[in-house]
Amino acid sequence: ISVSINDVAEWCSCEKCSASYKSEGYTDYLMRFVNRVAEEIEKRGYTDILVHTFAYDNAVEAPKNIIPRHNVFVQFCPIRACIAHPLTASCNQTAVGEFNGKYLVDWALVDCKKYLWTYHGNFSNCPVPHTDISYKTMSGNAQFYVECGAMGWFAQTNNRNTEVLGD
Repeated sequence: ISVSINDVAEWCSCEKCSASYKSEGYTDYLMRFVNRVAEEIEKRGYTDILVHTFAYDNAVEAPKNIIPRHNVFVQFCPIRACIAHPLTASCNQTAVGEFNGKYLVDWALVDCKKYLWTYHGNFSNCPVPHTDISYKTMSGNAQFYVECGAMGWFAQTNNRNTEVLGD
């Protein structure tokens, strides 16, 4: 079962929710809710069901106070990462206001099931610097993902990306 944030950076802006985001952060706010859903599912006897959520957009940072339950798995999505370089490269470790590769290192410290969803398409119609650059960064990142505790990986491309992954 997936309990996820919207694919936009728009969250409820009412006074109560805004105060919660400010005090606990988006990720803890999300994890608290996902944990409640996962707990209720388990209470009803569905012990073989996992609840999926994304570490994405405003909620990409590791939680500070709320650890995902044993029946929750988190799919980390570095949507704004520089695909021309590994996540360990300086451009993916120091970006301010965009994706910061350190987030995945921080998630490695969280005791939970972790998966990756990475992006390897030319989604903004910007030219990829080398025809095989995305493939090289994918293979270079695989070990980093394992070191950070990833149990699985989905690599998304698009139909405009034949210059990288072929037809």
